Amino acid sequence: MSFLLEAKIAARQQALFEQGLLRQRNALCTDSLCTESIGDLSPRFLFEGRSYLNFSSNDYLGLSRSPELIEALHSAAQQYGVGGGASPLVTGYSEAHFALEQRLCELTGHQGALLFSSGFSANTALMKTLFDKNDVVIADKLVHASIIDGLRDSGAELKRFLHNSLESAERLLSRHSASALITESVFSMDGDSAPIAALSALCRQHQAWLIVDDAHGFGVLEGFDHGNAAERIDVQVVTFGKALGCQGAAILGSKTLIDFLVSNAREYIYSTALSPANATLALAATEHCRTHPELRHKLVENIKLFKELCHSANVPLLGSDTAIQPLIIGDSLQTLRVADALKAAGIWVGAIRPPTVPVGSARLRITLSASHSAGDIVHCVNVLAQVLQDAKVPRVSERELNTSELDVRADNIAERFSAAANSYQDHNKLQRLSAASLLNGFSAKGHLLDIGAGPGTRFDSQGKAADSSKVFALDIALGMLQKLKQTYPHYQSICADAEQLPFGDNTIDSIYSNLALQWCVDFPAAVAEMARVLKLKGECHITVVADGSLKQLAALGLRVNAFSSMDALHSAFDLKQWQLFDLELVPITVHFDTLKALLYSIKGVGASVQSHHDCASQANEIHRLRGRKDWLALVSRAETLRQAEGLPLTYQIAQIRARRLG
Repeated sequence: MSFLLEAKIAARQQALFEQGLLRQRNALCTDSLCTESIGDLSPRFLFEGRSYLNFSSNDYLGLSRSPELIEALHSAAQQYGVGGGASPLVTGYSEAHFALEQRLCELTGHQGALLFSSGFSANTALMKTLFDKNDVVIADKLVHASIIDGLRDSGAELKRFLHNSLESAERLLSRHSASALITESVFSMDGDSAPIAALSALCRQHQAWLIVDDAHGFGVLEGFDHGNAAERIDVQVVTFGKALGCQGAAILGSKTLIDFLVSNAREYIYSTALSPANATLALAATEHCRTHPELRHKLVENIKLFKELCHSANVPLLGSDTAIQPLIIGDSLQTLRVADALKAAGIWVGAIRPPTVPVGSARLRITLSASHSAGDIVHCVNVLAQVLQDAKVPRVSERELNTSELDVRADNIAERFSAAANSYQDHNKLQRLSAASLLNGFSAKGHLLDIGAGPGTRFDSQGKAADSSKVFALDIALGMLQKLKQTYPHYQSICADAEQLPFGDNTIDSIYSNLALQWCVDFPAAVAEMARVLKLKGECHITVVADGSLKQLAALGLRVNAFSSMDALHSAFDLKQWQLFDLELVPITVHFDTLKALLYSIKGVGASVQSHHDCASQANEIHRLRGRKDWLALVSRAETLRQAEGLPLTYQIAQIRARRLG
């Protein structure tokens, strides 16, 4: 093995271990007691000789241990053998596959179906085959990693709307000519359900397809077999490894779509087919689920019992009504400690950590099954309540956060800023110049919220807030807030997203934000949140990087991502809610000693010189650096722009001051 690769692997594994993010497998085996009367006992397994009660499985109806389905698999294996044998387009497609596809179409109303060996491969195949760089795709902020990976591979432009927010989805659909909107029926880590009917209406209005990842809904949500899903959903991805208790997945849609995927989806063309035995099993599981509604009823009863017991025991939950019941802890290491304490008591619960969930929102993912008894659930909640008390976990749910809690809804942007926190002030010339202008005339009174606080802002001449003022410093990057605390220990730091502020209505007196809100996925949503939390006559003073910035980079043959225009920024402020008393575009030129320093600085304001097809044109091909020679040529061109003060970079800064109306 390459020494460089060995060093890279070792460093990465050590870093993951120290952060509590190292993933390891556990070899489990069947509890011998369960084999004596399979299907009748609680879901248990053995690990290192000890029996555990399983509250971490996606086997929502307990079908993975159904005697009828075990016999169905046995019979199918005797008939077809145990493997697929070849790609579906060679000899791997059989009557068993055809029968399953036809039945899925009957139950959902779709014209065609295509089988895959896993939900992940189905999602990635769909995304990277259906879309390309000419498409704009809108997706819920919490869609599955397989969808994100597939879209990245496709080259499509991805726009993400606030989780389950119809308003945010509609804003993005109105602004972009989107090919499709993607969501999940039941979200795998939060357990809540998407407003499918309302999203479908929006998509019809804007002539976009609605694609639904139905992995955690198919088989458990009421009406899954009514034959009318296709009336609302253009493309539906169902999996067989959750409620159906077996293996595989299917893409359901129009005949035209399925024929297109058969011809073009590389995951389908170049993979061995799902075995006929597994296809037969999935068909049997689908029929078993359909003809035994009592299993779904039992699951609903178990969910209700679990939530009632948790409420009585003051155990914090997210408010899900499905089998997925998350409990936010926040810190990854503490989440592992809590999960280990539960295991010590014989209860196995999944400890979910980044990158599966956003940084700072590590959680226990408790999953319920129809095979759990009432006694199992009572025991689980009693142990859980005691473990949480011993671990001193705050008894407040994430969706009821107050200003003393951490609410992290961040992606890799937060991670990058956290990593750069120590060197941030070496490259923030623009931020300092913009802050000097914005602070002129700004008064810190009452409860002050600094959005995108970074390493902190000094709001008075003494270096601390006035006695009558309390500063809430909000940022998505935990590393930045840790840096801030070193200089401003009296500020209350909150790790959260500007588009979902963790404050009550009418609780903030003034808002300050310097060059942070251009990071927002949905700027109007952030403005709406500011209006919600501000008191009557409260003021917001913000600066945002605007369109027309970084012209010098274009002169060097580099593309930059687009910023919002002044018209777009202005339109985000509803004049029924806001009085705009200052809206101006301020050009600020910053000078740098070297091109490297110049390029590094743009990262802090949400700029990038990577490809962005909105800005691309044949006449302005991006300069691609392929080595030191190209870099030196770029440096040479940059030197032709040098002024006496250094290499210039000009930003157009939108300065907005507004007052909250009644």
